[in-house]
Amino acid sequence: MTNVDTFAGSIQLSPLIQRPPCDLHSGSWRSAKRRRIDSMSSLSDVVRRGGAAYGSAPPGVSPRSLELAGAAEDHLTYCTTLRGMSVQAIDLRHGTKAMELADVAAAASPKAGPRMRAFLAGQQAHAAAQTGNRAAAMRYIREAEEAMDRAESRGKAFGSYDPAALNYHISQVRYELGDVSGAIEAMQESDKVRYSVYRRARVRHRGTLAERKLEIGHLDAACAIWHQALDDYPMVQSARADDRIRTMFGLLRPHLKNPTAHDLYERARTIAPPSLVT
Repeated sequence: MTNVDTFAGSIQLSPLIQRPPCDLHSGSWRSAKRRRIDSMSSLSDVVRRGGAAYGSAPPGVSPRSLELAGAAEDHLTYCTTLRGMSVQAIDLRHGTKAMELADVAAAASPKAGPRMRAFLAGQQAHAAAQTGNRAAAMRYIREAEEAMDRAESRGKAFGSYDPAALNYHISQVRYELGDVSGAIEAMQESDKVRYSVYRRARVRHRGTLAERKLEIGHLDAACAIWHQALDDYPMVQSARADDRIRTMFGLLRPHLKNPTAHDLYERARTIAPPSLVT
């Protein structure tokens, strides 16, 4: 995967991210896409479906969402889709493309409110950190924190970018920049303030937190957190959660003579699909 077209799916994406929605919505391109959009109840549903698909299947839905959002002159969905594609690029360790997509998403939403700005800047920070650009990563994370403070002062927003999501981004930025202890601290704060209904995120992020605890030599603490992740795991369907459980098995194998690690491993074997057990 060397460019955004091959990375993101089967449609040609470069023209789409180079033209804002108002340019896409013209001529024959408009009429063809418009007919498809008119058959759908809501463009936001497309993005939600794309996000759900990413959680339970390999990436590849977002490019269609981008097409549809552009055709409908839906700047919010357009920006959200681009940002989602940036998330996928980060997970695939394509930091440069992740940064490009995050920047285009932010540029396409110049009048975003504070919560949306935090949502976009947090992703820019993570992408910048993955490319090794410490100065940009710290600048964007400060911008995200300031925007979140303004947003929260106006009231809470369930289901939107919130302090738990921001702390996740802070954790990811710190980790990419080599601060494992700081990353753990921020991920613990994210877990603390996350709404209980977000089981899928809780499984994934607790898995990541446990991995980082183990990285600094805290096996017992890591096992305790993995047990918490397993409590929720049977209730979610997510390829990304599966990845965390598969990683857990691999990391535990060298420690199976430890009773705590062995008990966790055996419990996990009774819960996880056999394909994840290594």
